[in-house]
Amino acid sequence: MRAPLLKEVYCVVDALDECRDAASRQRLLQRISSLAHLRYSKRKGSPVFKLFVASRPTVDISRELNRYPCIHLRADPRDLRIFIQEKIVALGLNAELQAVATKLLLRGAEQTFLWVSIILKKLDMATTLLSPAELKRIINETPTDLKELYDNIVRHVMQGTEAEQKLLLWLFMVNGL
Repeated sequence: MRAPLLKEVYCVVDALDECRDAASRQRLLQRISSLAHLRYSKRKGSPVFKLFVASRPTVDISRELNRYPCIHLRADPRDLRIFIQEKIVALGLNAELQAVATKLLLRGAEQTFLWVSIILKKLDMATTLLSPAELKRIINETPTDLKELYDNIVRHVMQGTEAEQKLLLWLFMVNGL
């Protein structure tokens, strides 16, 4: 019998819900499930295999992986409220706009700091004095689905200056995307 080269093997799959399409995600889910099954039926002398999958919950992912230990992570609504209120104050909005913005951001946040951060950046970059109607328009027209939000950001950049487009292209090239 040969001793394994590795005592433990760790595999991390992040953003499983962002697979290109449903068929790709299903194939990957089946592979993950079979790898996880191997962990429970490990042979003596085999390395320990540890699998970590991070994803927003979708029906197909939950259905396929529900038999394995799972931790549901969500931002605590109180933490999200504190974060929003602190950032809104920093924007220098009046008390009425702060209250409206806080209410709208908490309603659309779906317990993600990322979405809130992107909206706050949009509000900070607003070139006009924000009215309650303009504030509502900016927040309500911003998709809560992160993929759709990213698509909108890329579309906006592609409609911008040539320098912005080159910067986006450079970022994709540097990150190997």
